[in-house]
Amino acid sequence: MRLFIEAQLDADSLRVASLAAERLRLQPFCPNRALRWVKPSAMHLTLRFLGEVPPDDAEQISSAIRALQCSGTVALQLGQVGAFGGNRPRVLWIGVDEVGTQRLQHLRAQLDDALLTVGLNPEPSSYRPHLTLARVRRQASNADLKGVRELIRQASPLQRSATVDRVALVKSTLSPTGPHYQRLSRVEL
Repeated sequence: MRLFIEAQLDADSLRVASLAAERLRLQPFCPNRALRWVKPSAMHLTLRFLGEVPPDDAEQISSAIRALQCSGTVALQLGQVGAFGGNRPRVLWIGVDEVGTQRLQHLRAQLDDALLTVGLNPEPSSYRPHLTLARVRRQASNADLKGVRELIRQASPLQRSATVDRVALVKSTLSPTGPHYQRLSRVEL
């Protein structure tokens, strides 16, 4: 089963982020044909992607993340719209401010320590918290990519205070209509 661990943002902040994505989508120069927009119900802040995991390991992972219980909520700011991929953007996102990023990195380090107990080593790459707004289609033309870069350049920062008060183990099932998420367990911070 395909799993990830979500840092759950408050519902109001996710709603505001979804509205920001809708405003971007409605820009006259937005190359919508080149973008797959994330459904509002699928927006999430990934703390750690686990990938394919044997189904029997899900309970052990749930037990391990209980180590985060009562570690304290994480306050952050949702802000700048950006993209991964440089001149050939692949993912549009709303980022997290520097202080919030540091707090989430600390929470992720605690999570990594807890996951070591079930044999899951830390990811070698650095953690850059973000809410994915859209993915750029592989067949996007150069004109489409230019439009995506312009969309990012003109996007106003969200400047939204948000709170992470739970961590959840989430099962992700891919389908032609997009991913479907099922929270398997949850821990209050």
